[in-house]
Amino acid sequence: MDLKRQTAYDTFNPVNNIGKNSLVATFITLLGTKCLSQGKRLSTIALCYATLIAIASWPIHSAQSSEKLSAENRTHSPPSSQLRFKPLINKHLDLAGPISSAIQDELGFMWFGGESGLVRYDGYQVTLYRHQINIQSSLSNNFVSDLMLDKQGDIWVATANGLNRYNAETDTFRQYLHDPTDINSLSHNDVAAILQDGHGDIWLATGNGLNRLNLKHDQFRHFPYTGANNSGPSKNKSNTPINLSSLYQDHQGILWIGTRGSGLYSFDPKHQLYHHYPPGTPNGLSDKTVWSIIEDRQMRLWIGTDNGLNRLDSNRENFTHFKHKPNDNTSISHNVIKYVFEDKQGRIWVATDGNGLNVLTNNSDQFEYFTYNPNDDSSIRSNKVRFIYQNNSGELWFGHFPSGITMLDQYASAFHNYSHNPVVENSLSNSAILSITEDHEGHLWVGTEQGLNRIDRDKNLITRYLHKPKDSSSLPANSVLSVLVDKQGDVWAGTWHGSLARLPRGESKFTIYESILNKPNTLSGNQIWALYEDAEGVIWAGSYDGGLNRYNRDTNDFTQFIFDRHDKVPRRITAIFEDSRSNFWVGSDTGLHLMNRSNGSYKSYRADDKNSHSLSSDTVSAIEEDEAGRLWIATLGGGVNSLDLNNMQFNSYGLEQGLADDAVSGIINDRHGYLWFSTGNGLSQFNPRTRRFKNFTQQHGLPGDIFNRPAYYFTSKNELAFGSTNGLTIFNPKQIGFNSKPPPIVITDFKLSNQSVKVTSHSNTILTKPISYTSKIRLKHSQSVFTFEFSALNYRIPEMNQYAYRMQGFDKDWTYVGNKRSATYTNLDPGRYYFQVKGSNNEGVWNEAGTVIEVHILPRWWLTWWAYGIYYIAAIALLTAIIYIQIRKRQIAERHSRDLEKMVFNRTRELEAKNKELHSAYQQMEEVSLCDPLTGLNNRRYLNHSLPSDIAQVTRNYLCDSPGDVFARGDSDLIILLLDIDHFKSINDEHGHAKGDAVLIQIAKTLKRYNRDSDYLVRWGGEEFLIVIRFTSRDRAPKIAARVCLEIEELLIEFNDDLTLKRTCSIGFACYPFNIDHPDAINVEQTIDIADWCLYLVKRSGRNGWAGLYHGGNKSLSVPQLMHNPPRYIESGDLVLKDSLEGRRELEG
Repeated sequence: MDLKRQTAYDTFNPVNNIGKNSLVATFITLLGTKCLSQGKRLSTIALCYATLIAIASWPIHSAQSSEKLSAENRTHSPPSSQLRFKPLINKHLDLAGPISSAIQDELGFMWFGGESGLVRYDGYQVTLYRHQINIQSSLSNNFVSDLMLDKQGDIWVATANGLNRYNAETDTFRQYLHDPTDINSLSHNDVAAILQDGHGDIWLATGNGLNRLNLKHDQFRHFPYTGANNSGPSKNKSNTPINLSSLYQDHQGILWIGTRGSGLYSFDPKHQLYHHYPPGTPNGLSDKTVWSIIEDRQMRLWIGTDNGLNRLDSNRENFTHFKHKPNDNTSISHNVIKYVFEDKQGRIWVATDGNGLNVLTNNSDQFEYFTYNPNDDSSIRSNKVRFIYQNNSGELWFGHFPSGITMLDQYASAFHNYSHNPVVENSLSNSAILSITEDHEGHLWVGTEQGLNRIDRDKNLITRYLHKPKDSSSLPANSVLSVLVDKQGDVWAGTWHGSLARLPRGESKFTIYESILNKPNTLSGNQIWALYEDAEGVIWAGSYDGGLNRYNRDTNDFTQFIFDRHDKVPRRITAIFEDSRSNFWVGSDTGLHLMNRSNGSYKSYRADDKNSHSLSSDTVSAIEEDEAGRLWIATLGGGVNSLDLNNMQFNSYGLEQGLADDAVSGIINDRHGYLWFSTGNGLSQFNPRTRRFKNFTQQHGLPGDIFNRPAYYFTSKNELAFGSTNGLTIFNPKQIGFNSKPPPIVITDFKLSNQSVKVTSHSNTILTKPISYTSKIRLKHSQSVFTFEFSALNYRIPEMNQYAYRMQGFDKDWTYVGNKRSATYTNLDPGRYYFQVKGSNNEGVWNEAGTVIEVHILPRWWLTWWAYGIYYIAAIALLTAIIYIQIRKRQIAERHSRDLEKMVFNRTRELEAKNKELHSAYQQMEEVSLCDPLTGLNNRRYLNHSLPSDIAQVTRNYLCDSPGDVFARGDSDLIILLLDIDHFKSINDEHGHAKGDAVLIQIAKTLKRYNRDSDYLVRWGGEEFLIVIRFTSRDRAPKIAARVCLEIEELLIEFNDDLTLKRTCSIGFACYPFNIDHPDAINVEQTIDIADWCLYLVKRSGRNGWAGLYHGGNKSLSVPQLMHNPPRYIESGDLVLKDSLEGRRELEG
């Protein structure tokens, strides 16, 4: 792709050329608008502009609308380049301020460092990272100087106040700061640049010299000033620190160090030797401040300074200077060079601090440059450019001051567009393009709704030809429906209601051919829709309502082919074409017609709903032939048709087959096996071999999407030209790149009930690391509405990325959702699922592997495995009791049969015995269902059976206002203790389960001995016991807990094999009611949960202790609120913690 100079707007836009004088620019625009509104002649308007521009000292001259633009009378800007840019419009991105660095991480996210923060970008959304006061895991400073991705995939962030290492799995930063008391710390907090060498060490350019970070030992080493002959960039002659600004390592491992005010240094890490390159010598560095250093493929160094660009040869001896020269358009555009970059194509890009981007290609020393143009949406965002970066897919990114990022639009750069600009004279006379052709000199002739235009692309000049009512030799009408350059080089223009005009080659006056009533040798109509020159050089003109006309060059008149209005032969001629077999085809609004030119007869082909191989629509707009000799017919509403001339059968293609739109106005055979169609919704490229379409729209860089007139042409440079309602586009199909790389797919957010889930370090939370790095999530059955958001990390027209997802275990098939980036599920049954998402880039190239995350939805507690275990035990017990009763009944019946004679005498005694036996059986059944078979203690069922009456009594007492109540409120509490035997598993592992069971029995006996008969002692499960101290004061809880801990600790458990064991325990307690002011706010199950949290606090803190929580504030808080972040409420005083953990308390865990 040829890189030319800037846009055409820079040449002839007075406002742009005046530059920063906004008052003059505004005045020019207002005056020009006023002239136009008052109907001033164009020459008068031009004079107004010329006068103002002369005041602004910018020698631009305007051209007459119907005369050539004289090259001698113009001051040219550089030729317009085809490279086009796309600014990223995102207000959150702008919050980062001036952008000075960028990287792409391992997942494919883009990261940008600005002066006001660090941002992550996924093609759609921005995440902003900033310094947070007193949070050491945040960014150390908002001023980001440089970014680096190391070999392990970690991101390093250099800032004005320290170095940071980003941990993606925790979404946190580790800060490295200068410590005056530690010689192995960073030498200065202002870190300007960072790189990693081949050994894995990190090198940093700081405000006080060069540093190296050894990652293995996590220590910094400084490389300070070491003497006059080896003066390193740490201090200058006045012994003040030298401020480093840039850092680069060349192919030999030499470090190159730029400074703010002290020139350039090289450093040999192997021998630890410096070499200074001071400015001031003829072949030396051009300035003392160095902003950027790179090495190109030819091993030359490029150094950007405050006074020009420097190139140091591969021998590292001589500098070549590149500076701005006001009268040289091939010189660099500005002398303050902020960044230098070599892209994958070998182009050297140069970012300036005031006049845009520069690029060097083909090893030349001539620059091409790109500047901001307010009249061009495809220009860079600002002339102050701070960084350049190319990501893995080849996209080039440019950071700007005061904010913003620009991308090189690789698709749009292939399309060279022309349109009308009211403040730029060297633009088309109108953006609605009606017709296109090319003359023998390679100039394009473009018919519009407001005149005819000639485009001299070599000189970047546009000449306008407009209708002048008082000039009979001017264009007869401004709407130019058709245009043709014949073999002699004459230009023919068919107009709407202005008939036909011919402009002889090299002349400026038109010859007009009109339709004159009752003169058969004139045109049959004044609306010339189609022009064509056949192989014999005969020119044909099709009118909108008058049929076809043949121009007779010898007599300079026309032969009309007019038919009766009721005849089905065409009158509105829209297309004319001669195929390779010399067949002459005419398209009209009544179908396609094969004409016999010798006698004017037609054979017509029309749409027939009953014939699938007929023409799809009668409104024909264009005709073309492909390499295989097939005819292609475009229609307005029926798509396109191919016609096999051997069997005369049509095959149609429309929206259903992938065509951009069924309204097709133009066809071009690009001579490379593809056909191009202009439609009402962009351009379509068609491969006849595969029968597949690829569509292009304004998103790709077209001037507009509506191509509704037969304006198309294949140029002598093998380019395709199409006209839309919003301008002309010209392109070489070979220059349109294909994005063949499947995009990485990442999950970017997880939401519950439409609220994003935050990442926390608690083990019982859903996300302990960002969702992009999470492989599995667990959800409660109540968390039934959840959403995944995802992104395909393709940055070329990300709006065209496509997505599909499925939930394995629920969805049978993939759900294809276009460019929608989220999936929501509701009320999934408990179980394990796998959410899969895949995506494609803008070209439809799919990443079929995509990404996957496991979703485990837990059942309700009464549907868990342990609940089913209880149900099983209860069922067995009940069945046993039933069987036992049935056996006893049978025994009694048999005895009754044998002792029938004694029944009367013993009736009363037998009934008593029977009742006693039934009562015994009932007690046995109750004992089986309410007792733990191992320890003989009560189980949870007993507690559920007995506790509700106590709860009711306590609640009534606290809610009762009567002073004569039986209980005093102070002795009405229930103290709930959860006890866990410490390290119990080790007994089973080391001594066997029998010993473990014996330990549990002994501990149960000890607890039973210590507790009152009125209290409840329950085996809660495994090595856990639950104790309910009934109707006592909550103030006794700490003392009771301490006593129980001591009893267990002093318990000596002896076995017959001389084995003696001792164990400690951990206790958590809470009192019911938890909030005495609102006794029914938290139920007993929730109170047990609070005691359970206290128990695990003790276990986290080293075990062998006790802890309990009391309600401490005036707030009425629910358990979800309290348990979401207990340390927070303990700190605020809403919870009061009492424990034996002084000095080893671990609240967070």
